[in-house]
Amino acid sequence: MLWIKLFLSLVNELITKYKRTEADQSAIQGSLDQQRTEQIEIHNTVDQHDEQLEALMEWKEQQMKETKGILEKLVAVEKTLCEELLNRVEGVEESLGEVEESLGGVEESLGGVKSHISQTDERVKQLEENVRDLGMKDERAEASPMETFDVKTCRSKLAEHYKRTTKVPTSVWSKKSPVHIHQIYTRLSLVKEEQTPEGSSQSELTHYTDVFTANENGAPIGYSCKGRRG
Repeated sequence: MLWIKLFLSLVNELITKYKRTEADQSAIQGSLDQQRTEQIEIHNTVDQHDEQLEALMEWKEQQMKETKGILEKLVAVEKTLCEELLNRVEGVEESLGEVEESLGGVEESLGGVKSHISQTDERVKQLEENVRDLGMKDERAEASPMETFDVKTCRSKLAEHYKRTTKVPTSVWSKKSPVHIHQIYTRLSLVKEEQTPEGSSQSELTHYTDVFTANENGAPIGYSCKGRRG
């Protein structure tokens, strides 16, 4: 009976060890399964990172292509603008040369008009002197209507003639808007304004020295000048 008890105890011990071994194997299998799951997750994460990195590289390459295209367009626009600017500068220089030539022609025309007017004044003076000489020599003789020479009428006709012809073009590139030479300049006048109990009064001065005229008591008068610009 003793050996039966020993056998039973041995069997029980083996069964216990087997159960422990099964428990250890289950724990090891669970750990292996967990490690496999973690490895699968790591592989998935690496794959996602690879996909993201590949997408990022493609986006970066696309951005570089777009930037290169924009730079090429900017270079082409800059070249076009430089050429257009050079052409415009050359056109402006040519226009300035034409304007200078036109101004030179206008100055020559004005010089000719002035010389013509001075020659006409000299001729009129000579005619007046001749008429005076003739009048002094033949004061008592009655002149016929054909021989009568009116200097004032001649002068007025000449003045009217040159009033119609002495016009200056206001534009160097157009001759459609001539203006008489006397209309180019503005005639100025000095006006004296005084404050009185009745109000302010204005009077035009005959000469610019009237500004410095003393008052009734002999004291100098303070003054200020004002007017429109130009």
